[in-house]
Amino acid sequence: MIKIAITGNFGVGKSFVSSLFKDLGVCVYDADAIIHELYENDEKLKRDVVKLLGEDILKNGNIDRKKVADIVFNDKQKLLSLEKIVHKALYEYLDNLMKNLDCDMFALEASLVVENGTYKDYDIVIVVYADKETSKKRLIKKGYTEEQIEKRLSRQMPIEEKIKYADFVIDNTDGKEFTMKQVKNIYNKIRYAKILGMEKWKEHLDKLKRLEEFLNSSFDQVETIVELCMPGNDCCPDCKRPLVLVKFCLEDNKCHERRIEIFDHYFDLPDQELFDQITHYVEDFMMEIEQSEYGGG
Repeated sequence: MIKIAITGNFGVGKSFVSSLFKDLGVCVYDADAIIHELYENDEKLKRDVVKLLGEDILKNGNIDRKKVADIVFNDKQKLLSLEKIVHKALYEYLDNLMKNLDCDMFALEASLVVENGTYKDYDIVIVVYADKETSKKRLIKKGYTEEQIEKRLSRQMPIEEKIKYADFVIDNTDGKEFTMKQVKNIYNKIRYAKILGMEKWKEHLDKLKRLEEFLNSSFDQVETIVELCMPGNDCCPDCKRPLVLVKFCLEDNKCHERRIEIFDHYFDLPDQELFDQITHYVEDFMMEIEQSEYGGG
């Protein structure tokens, strides 16, 4: 089972991203929802939290999360102590859960996996990003005050630092459609890396990432689009293998396309040899089109 952490700061839209992965068939769990359940049903956790924060946090015998938040977000030491208690209970719960799950991919949505070091327990870390103004607008719309937002963000690592721990970054600033495209692309990369073989799935995934980064940085002419298309992506819905899609447009806006299949044995090539081979195919295609359109020998 491949374990994925979906993280990011307050207000970036982690839950929306998690729901998209769930729609694709990933077993997704929300750390906050699990903690809420544990507050209600785990008597040992309840006793430990009451011992730390006092019986005033109880309402009708249950822990009132709002009262807890009012206390800990104004007392850093109590916040740290609470996190230690809650995370111990959470990860005991997750250990038992994963022993009984029948999933190819498991994902946990959690805000603090980088801060508390548990990101190391996951095969893949996905950081969800949205610019601060967009996040703030979303949270204010939900009823949070600017003071509440700043208090919560103050206990989280700056998003620019958190991104350094990411295997993938999802930009959730520019609308649902753009976010959905990114989620599908990441999911299809992981899925195809698994198809190539579980023994080396992470190596294959890293190779796909490096190839995509190379394509994005190497062909930046206005008239040329070169992108990696994974089976299942909108650009390659019926493909059996990944392909490099090349679109070359001439001055009269007449565009030509070529699809370069990435065969399985390409994953065994050194990076530079693979990149050189793809570059050769792309440049040959562009030259072929120019010669056919403008003549030349």
